[in-house]
Amino acid sequence: MQKEAEEAKKQLQDMSAKLDNSQRQLVEFSAAEEARLQELRKISQERDRAWQSELEAIQKQHSIDSAALSSAMNEIQRLKVQLEMVLKSEAVYLKQSEVARTELQDLKQDMSETLSTVENLKVQLRDSKKLEAEAHTLVDETREQLEMAKTTIKALHSEGLKLKESFSFEARVNSLEEVKNLNTNDLSEEVHYGKLSEKTRDNSMESEVRQLRSALEAVEIKYQADQIQRTMQIRSAYELMERVKSECGLKEAELELLYNHSATQVVVVLQHLFATDRDDGSCSCPNWCLPNGAAVQAAVVEGEGVVRRSGREGVDGEGGAVVESVRHAHADEGHEVGVLGLHVDGLRLRPGQLRLELVHLLLELEDGAGAAVNWVPDPGIRFVHHAAHRVRPLAHRNVLRVQRPLDVSNLSRAALRSEDACDRHD
Repeated sequence: MQKEAEEAKKQLQDMSAKLDNSQRQLVEFSAAEEARLQELRKISQERDRAWQSELEAIQKQHSIDSAALSSAMNEIQRLKVQLEMVLKSEAVYLKQSEVARTELQDLKQDMSETLSTVENLKVQLRDSKKLEAEAHTLVDETREQLEMAKTTIKALHSEGLKLKESFSFEARVNSLEEVKNLNTNDLSEEVHYGKLSEKTRDNSMESEVRQLRSALEAVEIKYQADQIQRTMQIRSAYELMERVKSECGLKEAELELLYNHSATQVVVVLQHLFATDRDDGSCSCPNWCLPNGAAVQAAVVEGEGVVRRSGREGVDGEGGAVVESVRHAHADEGHEVGVLGLHVDGLRLRPGQLRLELVHLLLELEDGAGAAVNWVPDPGIRFVHHAAHRVRPLAHRNVLRVQRPLDVSNLSRAALRSEDACDRHD
């Protein structure tokens, strides 16, 4: 029993030693496990922070993509609005071109009426020259008749004096006293009848001279009235020509301002489109394609840069589809604006042709008016001829106005050629 008790005690000691060892190992294992838990907790916190940063980065990228998409949609809407404005301005320009064409037809009709008035003035001038020649002929005939009347009066006076002298001779009175006594009554009657006939003849000649003078004065008054009437008609014709010329100048200025406004709108739209394509890298357009390319690029690069960055960073399929649709929309709008530019360029040529026709009509009117003034015999009327010389500088100014928009037209053509090159490159 004692031996068993010792063995049991010994086993108890061994078990106590093992228990102590186990407790020591448990403490060591607990410490190691605690350290491992601390390390795992630290790793978990670091991983949570990394995930949080990644989540924030994803949210930030998502906001950037949303902003880029919104900017692209706004740009598409703005381009659509600009295109609608250009189309509306084109319609207004076409309507105003029709109105201008109608007004030009009216001006042509006024010009034809003015030319017919000038022709009528020429006819009246020729008639007035004929009347003047007839009046001069009548005056010459009247002067000849007056001279003949004066000569006849002088001859009658000389005959009367001779007759008086013949009756004053005393010798004949003494020698013919008997005959005188016998024929006193007859002689007195003959002398009385001779004096009466002489007075009657003088009175008739004087009345004829008065009639001729009154007829001459009436002819001169009629000639002066005709001259005044012709002068007023010529002045009214030149006033009509000046009024038509001023109206033509105003219409040309309105057409030129309208064309410059339309061309400016087309060039601005083309600038935006080419700047967008140049930023996207779809084609390489040189800086000389459009004026002020750097300013337009600076105005557009902020919104388009977001779309470009989002495309390079690889956004989802929907964002890429939106970017592609934006590019296709830009390409379609570029094509439409190019066609619109060609149409506006064609419309530009029509006002130039109309202005050339108007210049031709004004020059014809100047030639006709100059020819009409050359027929005027009165030097006081020729001052109106200086008004016609102002038509030719107007014609030269109109030709310069026709040539003035060529720079804008060449600029639009260069932009369209660059757009065609971009389409071929795509």
